[in-house]
Amino acid sequence: MNSVKKTNKLLLTCLIAVICVFASLTAYVMAKYYNEATTENSVDSVNMLFVCKDANGKYYENGKIYYALEGSSLDFYMHNNDQGIISNAKIEYETKVESDTSPITQTGTLNEDVATSQPGASIANVKQGVTYTVTISVTKPYTETISFTVIPVKDELATYYNLEDKGEYVQLDLFVGNTGGNIDVTVDFGGLSPDSLNAVTSPWTKGTPGVITATPYTHYTIYFFKNGDTSIYSSVSEEVITDPYSITFNVA
Repeated sequence: MNSVKKTNKLLLTCLIAVICVFASLTAYVMAKYYNEATTENSVDSVNMLFVCKDANGKYYENGKIYYALEGSSLDFYMHNNDQGIISNAKIEYETKVESDTSPITQTGTLNEDVATSQPGASIANVKQGVTYTVTISVTKPYTETISFTVIPVKDELATYYNLEDKGEYVQLDLFVGNTGGNIDVTVDFGGLSPDSLNAVTSPWTKGTPGVITATPYTHYTIYFFKNGDTSIYSSVSEEVITDPYSITFNVA
């Protein structure tokens, strides 16, 4: 009888030991997996910012069409900062300008942690009837493309505008001719929201007409966002305006 008790006790002790060893191994494997998974999947926070603007601070965005007065020259600058945020990664990029001549390409680098900008692409003396395509591609440390089209328009004495409904927003292009000095152009955009990132329209408020103090021989591109409005706005092509200068958005 004592022999049976001793045997049972020994078996119980062995079973407890096996369970303890198994539990320890399981805890070790799980801890190892967690540490490895955490190490492999942890990524430091990186701000990678890249925008294209001209000398006047006008943004050039992917997929958009812009107009320029014939004979003018355009310079596009690459920035690694915007709205107080600076890229903390070095950005390498390539630019290409395509027109009726051979493509012009160049490369550049924006260093990290310091707000910098540098020329990325240029179009000299834009010609009537020629379409220009500018493509800016980030090559490192990630991939991004900003590609837009520049269409020259006649450099004439008249002041006129184009208005086009783009679906989620309405685009206004104002071309100022030989006005003899600065002019005030009133824009009644109804219930649309003016672009808050544009220096011209940032002070404007929804529902109140805004005023552009325009200089001669200048082109302005301004976006007005619908914010869920399903209305379709009437397109306008080369509509000449005279004193008093005013533009009104109309629903089609």
